[in-house]
Amino acid sequence: MDEKVLLSLLTRELELEPEDLADEEEISMQTLPEWDSLAHTRIILALEKAIGRALPAAEASQADSLAALLELVSQP
Repeated sequence: MDEKVLLSLLTRELELEPEDLADEEEISMQTLPEWDSLAHTRIILALEKAIGRALPAAEASQADSLAALLELVSQP
């Protein structure tokens, strides 16, 4: 999964417009108030559906930024 696809998933799950993320220096739970614990669960479930496999729960719960999510989905 590339960054563009993941950004699209984030905008959908966080109910944001793409331009809402364009100005963010770092996209993370700390910088986006919309990304709360419930939204994080929705993001992880959507990621699992998109990649067709379950993600390790411990790593998924800690993946709280765009960079961390990209790294998580790139793992075999």
